[in-house]
This record gives sequence, structure tokens and C-alpha cells, in this order.
Amino acid sequence: MSQSSRLNNTLKQRDFKLNALLELTEAINANWSEEELLYQFQNIVDVHLGISKFALLGFSKNLRLELKDKGIKVTAVCPGAVFTNSWAGSGVDPKRIMEANDIAEMIYASTQLSPQAVVEDIVMRPLLGDL
Repeated sequence: MSQSSRLNNTLKQRDFKLNALLELTEAINANWSEEELLYQFQNIVDVHLGISKFALLGFSKNLRLELKDKGIKVTAVCPGAVFTNSWAGSGVDPKRIMEANDIAEMIYASTQLSPQAVVEDIVMRPLLGDL
């Protein structure tokens, strides 16, 4: 089986499993009021974001295992709230959110290690915690 076929099969399996969970959630929610559905929709969006982040972290960890023998370093970067234009007008004090330069400095610092050292994960949060 070609690499392209294996990737295609993996993507089909992922989609099948995720869609099955979504359809089950929809079936359970069939009798809920509009307010309950709106609340659950937001939760589903939050869950999807969480699933995506978790999947990327797992992908990074597996990629590290695949590439370490070739001397290629892989670092997962997991920042909390970072002040960007998306926060403009939100009413959140910019001093409550990390600066993009904070993330950039940590990534740069991780590249300055000796060849035999790797930073596997960079996890950063605003000092007062997530928003």
C-alpha cells in the first residue's frame, strides 16, 4: 500500500470515528430546547478545539519519535492566551495576556541547545491563568 493510500485510509478512519461521536451527540440532544442546544453547540465547538489541540500534540510527540534518529528535533508549542489583533475590542486588559514576543523568545531559546538536547514541549500560560 502506498504512503498516500495509508494516509487516505487514516483520514477516513479519523473522520468516521469523529462523525460517529458527533451523530451520537446530536441524537442525544434531539429533544433539548433551543437554549440547551445553543449551550451544547458551544460546548461541541469547545470540544472540537480541544480535540484538535490534543491531536496536534499527539502528532508532535509521534513526529519526534519518528525523526529523532535522524537528528531532527521536534518541539510542541502550547501557548495560552497571546495578545494579537483577535483580542482587540474584547475588553480584556492586554496586560492580562501574554505577548507574542514571549512565545517567540521561548521558541528561539529552544533552538540554542546542544545537538544532543531537545525541548519536547513548551507550555506557557498568562501569569494569572487562562482566560
